[in-house]
Amino acid sequence: MDELIMEILNDILNEIKTQLLSVIGNDCDLFERALINVSNDYYLTYIVNDCFLKVATRDDFHYKPLCNEIHLGNVNFNSEFLKPKMIFTYTSENVAIKIEEKVNAIPLGKRRDDFSIKINYNKSELIKRINLISKVKLDSDIDLLIYNRNEKILKYIDECEEYIDAALIEKCTKIAEKISDCELVLSHGDLIPSNILVDNNNYIFIDWEWAAYRSKTYDLVLFLLFSNIPNMILLDFKAYFNIESLLSAYLDSIMISLHEIKNWKNEKIYIENKDSKISMWLLTLKKAVELIENLNGVNQI
Repeated sequence: MDELIMEILNDILNEIKTQLLSVIGNDCDLFERALINVSNDYYLTYIVNDCFLKVATRDDFHYKPLCNEIHLGNVNFNSEFLKPKMIFTYTSENVAIKIEEKVNAIPLGKRRDDFSIKINYNKSELIKRINLISKVKLDSDIDLLIYNRNEKILKYIDECEEYIDAALIEKCTKIAEKISDCELVLSHGDLIPSNILVDNNNYIFIDWEWAAYRSKTYDLVLFLLFSNIPNMILLDFKAYFNIESLLSAYLDSIMISLHEIKNWKNEKIYIENKDSKISMWLLTLKKAVELIENLNGVNQI
C-alpha cells in the first residue's frame, strides 16, 4: 500500500473515526468496507441509519465538488425552500466526508437522462423556489467557482467540434463573442429532476456539489431541459422567462447543449446511448441558436 493511501487511512482513523461512527450508529461493517476500498481516487455514497453518507478522496473526480458542497453546509438558505440538514462534515487535503439527513421524499425523476417527470407536482411553486436560489447571498469566505458563460461556450466548441458543422460553429462563436455576459449569482448547478425531491408542496434540492456563480437563468433552464425532450421544451421558454431574461435562457441552452455533447463524446460506459444523445443535444443546440437569431434586435448576429 503506497504512502498516500496510508496517509488517507490515517486521516480517517486517527482524526474522525469516533465522531463518524457516533453519527452512523457504530456501523463498523460499513466503516471497514470503506477502509478496504479507500484509495487516492475513492468515492462512496451510502444510506445508513436515516443518514446519507458521501466520502471522496483527493484524486477522485468528486473530491473538489464534495468539498464545495460541504462549504455550503452552514449557509443560511432562505427558509422558503429546503436543503437537507448537514449532520457531519470533514475535509482535509486528502479526504472529504459529508453526512446529511436522509430525506423521505420522492424524486421528480429517476435518472439523469430520463427527460420525463412522472409524478404530480406544483410547477409554479417549484419554479418559484428554483428562482429563490439566485437570491441567496454567501459570505465572502465561501469560495465558489465563477462561470463565464461565453468563455465556456467557446471552450466546449473546441472540445467537440468534430460533432458540429462549420456553419453552426461560426454562429455559436459569433454569439459568444458579441453578446455581453450577465450578472452572476448563486446557482445549484445540477438541478435535474432526480436532484429535486418532492413531498406534497415541499421541495428539497439535493446534491449541491456543482454549486457556483452562474447566470440567474441557469438553474431553471437546466431543470426544464432535463424535464422533457430538450429541443421540444426549448420552444416553450417564453412561458417561463420574461422578455428580459429570454436571451439569457437561450444562451444557457447553448452552453448546456455543448456541455452535454462534450460529456457524451467522452462517455465510456453507456456507449449504446451515445449517438442518440449527441444527436438530441445537437438538435437542441441548433434550435437555441435559431431562437437567438430570431429575437428582436439580435437577428443580425
